Amino acid sequence: MLIPPARYFERIQAVLRRHDVLLVADEVICGFGRLGRWFGSQRYGIEPDLVTIAKGLTSGYLPMSACLVSEKIHGVLRASSREVGPFAHGYTYSGHPVSAAAALANLAILERERLVERADRLGALLQTRLRERCAGHRALADVRGVGMIAALEPHDPEQAKALASLLLADGVIARVVAGSIAVSPPLVLSEDELDELISALARALDKLA
Repeated sequence: MLIPPARYFERIQAVLRRHDVLLVADEVICGFGRLGRWFGSQRYGIEPDLVTIAKGLTSGYLPMSACLVSEKIHGVLRASSREVGPFAHGYTYSGHPVSAAAALANLAILERERLVERADRLGALLQTRLRERCAGHRALADVRGVGMIAALEPHDPEQAKALASLLLADGVIARVVAGSIAVSPPLVLSEDELDELISALARALDKLA
């Protein structure tokens, strides 16, 4: 839940390209609309060589993961296969038809209901209202986030567990991650539900303080 400084990935990529080092983007959490783009890499101008994806592919209804491969990498695999044979990467449950069907259905819903665009709009609203209601609260050291993901960091890392318990008692599920509270609402969140979430966070912070 740490936001990169401006131009961070731009400068990192320049170093990697200079030394011919591959860039792997982990999009298990940041992919499929969470940051208001299909992939978090698009939000930060990252051009990865490999992209790992998982739960967003099926919306978590069935297990499935994948690795997206750039044309550069694919070209090497394709050319080498003529000499050493196909790139063998199959496992017992690879491409399981039921999980694949769930993934296709999920992707169709994301496109049809324009949930990525919705996440971009509501994510901006979430970040604005979080900062209006929670930033500067005496119980918090920091409020940060992008799109439909945010973190609230108490001054004392041990207080994150207490904050999570207060939220759960008020009907909000949040994770404790490295001394912070992680908030990742669903992409179908309504504006009323967003306001309800922010109010619950504010109530929990007041109780914690």
